[in-house]
Amino acid sequence: MLLSDIKLQYLETFKLVASSGSLKHAAKETGVSKSTVSYHLKSLEDQLNVQLLDHSHRPMRLTAAGKNFVRYVDEMLAVLRKAEADITMEDVVNIRSLRMAQTHEFDSDIAPNLAVFLATRMPKCEFSLHARSSNEILDMLENRMLDFGIGSRPPTLPEGLEEYQLLNDPFVLAVPISSQASPSDFLQGKVDLPFLRFYRDQLISTQIDTQLRRLRVSLPSRFEFESHQSMMAVVAAGLGWTITTPLGYTRAQRFQKAVRLCKFPDAAFSRTFSLFVTREHSDAMAQIVAQTFRSMIKQQLIQPMLQQHPWLAGSLSLIDD
Repeated sequence: MLLSDIKLQYLETFKLVASSGSLKHAAKETGVSKSTVSYHLKSLEDQLNVQLLDHSHRPMRLTAAGKNFVRYVDEMLAVLRKAEADITMEDVVNIRSLRMAQTHEFDSDIAPNLAVFLATRMPKCEFSLHARSSNEILDMLENRMLDFGIGSRPPTLPEGLEEYQLLNDPFVLAVPISSQASPSDFLQGKVDLPFLRFYRDQLISTQIDTQLRRLRVSLPSRFEFESHQSMMAVVAAGLGWTITTPLGYTRAQRFQKAVRLCKFPDAAFSRTFSLFVTREHSDAMAQIVAQTFRSMIKQQLIQPMLQQHPWLAGSLSLIDD
């Protein structure tokens, strides 16, 4: 028997079954049927002429030969993954053009750091980075004016785009630090402060209004803002309150000491930030951008916010595909 006779798929299947002891789990992970998983295992054992798994136990157990063999499989798969990553990075180095946009929430710290990372990794690339609203980014992607875009996920994803989810950003109340009223008091209109809305053409405004309608909450509309900073300035001055998210709150650092964040009462809801990619572009490149962005979000957004507001743990979180 030649080593080339053993299919990589057989080894990957064996590794999954060895770690879980379950054909069902391996079938779910690989997207094939249990009978196909069983066939892969039998083929591998027949080609090696040795029993790797004790099929009489549930969950299945490795035999002595299986325990020895799985160590070599781990090493082999690790080498193959590294080789694949090296080839992928070689492809990235040779990319000639990349047009990208992200929402304004990221344009102070995370986007500049991403730009430096990509410029370093892609020295031959003509690179452009824009700051736009989520709606504008999706329109530009649909019209093929961008290759990649990072923004808030809409209720319906336009056709022709791939999505890599990045961040769960929960909605919270932002109220003046001097106010002792409860979050429920604000939603029920028991506080003599106006509700500050986002500009109605923004996706975040649609998301908030949809949730308020679900809760049958009606709030007077006197003020509308496009900018998080302007809205937080009014809250910090004790002249109003709003519904925003931790990501939006971080954009107004100069006003944070005068603003109190509160958990949204009763029915929590959130928005999802994703990397959107036109289908003509490399999945490998998208994975690199997504993982880099997640790492930056964790270090520059999530960790500092959880230190200040531990109650956000579990809701302000990365989404790792």
